Amino acid sequence: MTEQTDSPMITVMGCPDPIGLLAAKRLRESQVIGSAILYESVDSTNTAALAEIKAQCEYLGSLPRLLVADQQVSGRGRHGRRWDSDGGTLTFTLIISNELPELREAMSKYCSLAVGVGISRFLEYEFSPLRTSVKWPNDIYLAGGKLAGILLELDGRHPEYLVVGVGVNIGSVPAITDPNARQSATGLTQVIGRKIERYHLLDGLVESILEAVNEISDDPISLVQDLRDRCLLTGEKIEYQLDGMMHSGLCLGISEGGGLRIASTDGEIEITSGEATRVRRDHDNL
Repeated sequence: MTEQTDSPMITVMGCPDPIGLLAAKRLRESQVIGSAILYESVDSTNTAALAEIKAQCEYLGSLPRLLVADQQVSGRGRHGRRWDSDGGTLTFTLIISNELPELREAMSKYCSLAVGVGISRFLEYEFSPLRTSVKWPNDIYLAGGKLAGILLELDGRHPEYLVVGVGVNIGSVPAITDPNARQSATGLTQVIGRKIERYHLLDGLVESILEAVNEISDDPISLVQDLRDRCLLTGEKIEYQLDGMMHSGLCLGISEGGGLRIASTDGEIEITSGEATRVRRDHDNL
């Protein structure tokens, strides 16, 4: 059941956490977002966002739009991986404008990276001297484990909207069920050593993400440099997929266009899509 709140641009489904509702109201009142919907439980906030775009929901006129779920039961990561959430996970989606054709190429190159930088900036400010890393193209790492993931999607019939899904492990650490996975997971509470209310971070994370995304048009050079400073793979031997085959090489860092520079047996190349993974050493599993 959908219910209107005392804010005309915020609706709720079920009985979502009141702390999350207060955070959404603050974001709306400060005009960081244009509208929001909060779910007690939902399959996936990204799936819900894509459904709103397909149906041309009236709130698409009030962007950025925030979708928040206390629990995701069929959350999605890249390449069909699952990202479910519980009371210790912060999961939300932003629908942002992608209406300017002249910016769409830049958005496709930089948006996922900008979101990662925005998450890192906020966490490092809020929990100084904590230091995060960005694993190209869409993961945030902390203390050797994956802390957050990003999933960008769009409806090809409506390229004027971009869907940005974010999942952050706050008080819980999801189990890695894939036996072939080369990553461990971590939670913010686990690293910081004290309990953290997930929705106390929602305002700052959303604002920092949107500020970083705005840099794509305002100051992309600064954004790329910030990413380079945090790149987890720079200087590491990595494996990557190209033309349907696995290759290995040395990661040289982030290119001006947001791609990954790699020293391969055929010379330096750049990959702009797909995934790259650090070659596992005996003492780690990144």
